[in-house]
Amino acid sequence: MLSCRTCYTKLILVETPQKAYHCEECAESYPIVHNIPILVKNPGAFLARTFLYNDNFIRYQHVKIDQIAEVIGSTQGRAESLLKIKNGLTENLSYLKRLQEILNPFIDKEEILNLLQSKEEISFYGGTLDYLKRDWTWDEDGEKELEVIYNTLSGFTNKYLKQNTTNGLVIGAGAGRTAWDLCNIFDNVYAVDSSFCLVSYFHTLLNENIRFNHINDRNVYSIKDMVLPYEASLHPPDSSVKPQHHRKLNFFAGYATKIFLPSESMDLITSIYFTDILPFRELLNEVNRMLKTGGLFIHFGPLGYHFSDPENCFSAEEIKIILEQNNFTILEEVRVVSPHTYSRVSMNMNVLNNWAFVAVKNTPPVQEKLTLHTRLKVAKPVNYTIKGVVMETGEDQSVVTIKLYNSEIYEGSALILEILKLCNDRKVSEVIEEITEMYGTDADLIKDNILVLINDLYKNGILMVTND
Repeated sequence: MLSCRTCYTKLILVETPQKAYHCEECAESYPIVHNIPILVKNPGAFLARTFLYNDNFIRYQHVKIDQIAEVIGSTQGRAESLLKIKNGLTENLSYLKRLQEILNPFIDKEEILNLLQSKEEISFYGGTLDYLKRDWTWDEDGEKELEVIYNTLSGFTNKYLKQNTTNGLVIGAGAGRTAWDLCNIFDNVYAVDSSFCLVSYFHTLLNENIRFNHINDRNVYSIKDMVLPYEASLHPPDSSVKPQHHRKLNFFAGYATKIFLPSESMDLITSIYFTDILPFRELLNEVNRMLKTGGLFIHFGPLGYHFSDPENCFSAEEIKIILEQNNFTILEEVRVVSPHTYSRVSMNMNVLNNWAFVAVKNTPPVQEKLTLHTRLKVAKPVNYTIKGVVMETGEDQSVVTIKLYNSEIYEGSALILEILKLCNDRKVSEVIEEITEMYGTDADLIKDNILVLINDLYKNGILMVTND
């Protein structure tokens, strides 16, 4: 089912020299690390960045541990609780250190140097243990939130999902619990997240439980609740029957804008607490590519936005407009209040007033076949850039780049701008005639190029047919 995102050829699993997925057409390989397929362009850079993320976090935690150690002896009355916190933090680092050992054989030193020289901010999202606790400790606090999410999803799928559907996808799957629960509905569930650490939790739990500490060094009433031990498992401790969902679930590391799955292959795609992680048009473009006609797209979560770009911080109403413009119809929307990574021992509680909707991908409209008598106009305002190079011969070669409405990029010659300027409720024949007059002796060659470009611009939604 996995496919190359360059040529869309099916990826082949190879065992030597290292286990990896391979594209025979592009001759590209994607390693499998800790049983996790690394399905991104340039997996070497991805793994190097992950290694630096983890390393920086480990260093930061050691600084914190050392600070606590320095004051334990001189702090009256707090030595016992501070020692407990110090030991809890130290124990939590054991999993990350083990992960670094797993990553180390796959790390290219040149990729590390490139990242360091680029001065890219190498940060680490430190909340991963919160999601491990919520998803896999079967604690009643986390189960309340997960129940709200699952009831909303299953309510939508029971009502709107067609029979004989087989494939579901969770984008931004975190530690994997939602994807695991969807195995109750689908024959095959795919899950993707860009955090190697979060994906690794799930793959570790396939073989062994994970023990860790939940640190509550603030907003806590009781001393005994400052460090609470937990054990994560794929199965509830009181369950006598363990579902074999791992046979259905394919969980890999990757980016939401370039997912290594075939076009029109998914019956359902879900975005849980993820729609506001990256610009919506980019997310929807990939959702649209992978979703079958008649397939469902479900969003659940707030719109807090984890970036500062004002151009893409949409309201719910604006997202609904974008969905309609991209041939989706919202079947139902609800507002759902839920806690988020809640802990009953904490004085702080995050409550989200989530927006949830289910949208169906409609049958694409049939484009009218263009003739010389077809009248055209620019569909929407066109944002473009133009770059030119003057050759040694004095010839000017220019490239026009247009950002399409779905965030894809369209490139072509400077002739594109001439066509767009002239397509103002005018016939194709009139546009061709006026441009060929500009080019004189090259009229026949230009005419062929114009026809190709006009059809291409129309196919990409830059031009549209006007109503008579």
